[in-house]
Amino acid sequence: MKKGGQGWNLEVRLEKYPAPGLSAPIWQLEELVHEVSLTFRCRNRTSATGYELIPFNELIRTESGLNAVLNLRTLAERDRLYHLLTDPACGSELVVSRTVEVAVPLKHTGPASAYREPSGFRKVCCSLENPIPFYFPPELHGYIFRDLKEDFQVGFLCRQVEGRTYYQDPEEPRVFYYLPDSFKLARRTSPPYTPLISVRFTGDEEVSLEYTARPQVNRKRFKKALKKLAAFVPPGPAGLPQEINRVKLRPLLAEPGKLRLYMALPGSGGTGPLTERKGAYVDLRVGIRDRLALSVRELREFFEALYRPEASLFQGRVGVELGKGQKAAVPFIARLEDMAGRLLEYKERETPSGSREISLRNRIESPLQIKGLTVNLFRKQEKIDSELRGLSLPRVLDPGQELHFFVRPGDPEAWNEAFKVRIWLENVEVLPDPEAVWDSIVDPRLPPEPRTLSVKTFLFGDEEAAARISELIIEFEGGNSVELSRKCSAATVTLNVPLKDQVFCRSNCGEYQYTVKIVDKKGQITGVLKKTGTEDLLIVEAV
Repeated sequence: MKKGGQGWNLEVRLEKYPAPGLSAPIWQLEELVHEVSLTFRCRNRTSATGYELIPFNELIRTESGLNAVLNLRTLAERDRLYHLLTDPACGSELVVSRTVEVAVPLKHTGPASAYREPSGFRKVCCSLENPIPFYFPPELHGYIFRDLKEDFQVGFLCRQVEGRTYYQDPEEPRVFYYLPDSFKLARRTSPPYTPLISVRFTGDEEVSLEYTARPQVNRKRFKKALKKLAAFVPPGPAGLPQEINRVKLRPLLAEPGKLRLYMALPGSGGTGPLTERKGAYVDLRVGIRDRLALSVRELREFFEALYRPEASLFQGRVGVELGKGQKAAVPFIARLEDMAGRLLEYKERETPSGSREISLRNRIESPLQIKGLTVNLFRKQEKIDSELRGLSLPRVLDPGQELHFFVRPGDPEAWNEAFKVRIWLENVEVLPDPEAVWDSIVDPRLPPEPRTLSVKTFLFGDEEAAARISELIIEFEGGNSVELSRKCSAATVTLNVPLKDQVFCRSNCGEYQYTVKIVDKKGQITGVLKKTGTEDLLIVEAV
């Protein structure tokens, strides 16, 4: 894809090659005279066929094959084609059609004079279609879009509407581009809808944390924006259909090389300067995929920041280079109470009375607080009055719990007519359960963090105590123990402290429990003392 004249061109070169099924040597074969046409095909839900066809404008025959050119007159056409080529959901294909005339023998059903063709053959036009997948991820096929790097999305006119920025295409004034409102940590797309975060132990006290974030756009703002953006569109020529001058909103596209992720990480001071995540994959349509290498201490800081809204750690932005010095930024939000994805599993069942029984089940790891629900009924795209029964709010739904209620049209005459139910969940809040989140994202094989203690006693320096005490046995919670005596009054011990206990301060953030058993000269245990320690140097006393 490169610039040509006043617009852009997509050039495709095709080479001739013999069909693999041919058995005869190539030199014995002769190529049939045929016509070739190329068409770009992609999915289009608004089309009656489900597909959209874009024919190539120019076909140039060469000795080795064929060169095809698709002309793009405006930036809007170029950006749309870029989207079709780089998004696998578009199902783009290059369709090569070959048309050839062949002679087919006629069946003998009467005297020769009955044939229209005295030769006994008739001409038939045959067409063969060869669809080829036409999807090129820019991170793998950047050479195709090389010429876009210096000119991709340049010269926008920034328009502010309701606190949001829209980017007007100066060559196509009715087209405005928009950026996502934010990127948020994502939940899984199938139940249970747990966070798309994975924590694994990689060895040497290092932890690998992988996460996914998705772009978020509040589409309700578009309705207001369309009316106000129309003021920036110059009037079109008289007599043209109104549709031609209507404002169009499109997502702004940028290749990965124009996107940068900046984040506050452990060791960067939390509030800044933000650290660029050079290894992160960032796409304005797909989202963010990144992997962090953290120490156990940094993992603890990261996880605490997830459920503390006031924390600045693990927050940041995605920087977008628009070209010609223009830049923009999209916030990156990583908080458990504000993630992207579904929270509830929805089911509905028709009842004999004409009502619908609605079931909403909490399918995440944390409780949900439902303060209110907006339930609307639609019949043939028209909103109708509704009547709710059995719905009592506010309510907290624990994981796995269900909320049931009934809804039906407010007009009894419409009870037996078909209608659709739509529910809005703006007033549903997540009440993060940090321990449940931890269990859903951390590999259960994550080993405990070792803690080494130095254990000493000065008891055997006292002649009176040494005369009656043979040794001290110190047993720690978890099973490890040491023995101290006159011959060995110091030792080390390793405590295996589960990482989860440390993160949630189950051991009072550093405390450990131990028992001192006093053994006399006859080998009998004469005393048992239960104590609590906090320091890595433990001085044991027999009192």
